Amino acid sequence: HKHERKTVFPLVFCSVFLMLLGASFGYFVIFRFGFPFFLSIMSSGAEANISLASYLTTSLKLMAGLGLCFQMPIVIYFCARMGLLDARDMITKFRYSIVIIFVISAIMTPPDPMTQVLMAGPLSVLYAISIVVAYVFSTKERLEEVDEAEMAPETTP
Repeated sequence: HKHERKTVFPLVFCSVFLMLLGASFGYFVIFRFGFPFFLSIMSSGAEANISLASYLTTSLKLMAGLGLCFQMPIVIYFCARMGLLDARDMITKFRYSIVIIFVISAIMTPPDPMTQVLMAGPLSVLYAISIVVAYVFSTKERLEEVDEAEMAPETTP
């Protein structure tokens, strides 16, 4: 249907764009700093013997993982449209979200603080963008607002 195409096309475009952005960020930024770290932790006198298969596997896993992480605004869009969360929920849980973002960054990157922070930074920015997405597209009704409206005294003449 025409109204479905109006909704689906921008979501598909944004999803592909975010996937490519995440994969390219992973390869050109994270992998650029992570790979030398792996080589630097070798003991002196040892020589790196890296196979093409392990190099490709590592880089593809990193790119796919970051591409999926960069889908956060799309996931938040669907959650907001279904009424599962809104911008207020995301703002009140901001501290927990930052901790979760750093844990995900620690799991997905090499054990190097620099690459973990390099990954957590863009994910934090994406979380802030997701708050805006949730604010714009939220359908969740706030129970507190309904309760306050019911509790307010009626002013009838």
